[in-house]
Amino acid sequence: MSGRSAFDQGRGAARARAVLTLNEACVLEVLSLKGKVDTRELLETAQGIPLCRDCKDENAVLTSAEALARMGKVARRFEKGRYVWALVS
Repeated sequence: MSGRSAFDQGRGAARARAVLTLNEACVLEVLSLKGKVDTRELLETAQGIPLCRDCKDENAVLTSAEALARMGKVARRFEKGRYVWALVS
């Protein structure tokens, strides 16, 4: 992998926002608790977190995680037909 990390930082320019949505905050909470996870694990972990009321829907999670990737807060890697998500350090 010449010059690219194993994790992708998302498409497009990062959009700076001062306030995160609840779904985005949920994704960050799950990743801070679990480290790197695939989308299924993210959804399963979110079920036990009160902040994550809307994160039961895979589309909501992927949209939020993708937004966080564009902001540079979350990295993703496509592995064996699924996305693996991790916090950017």
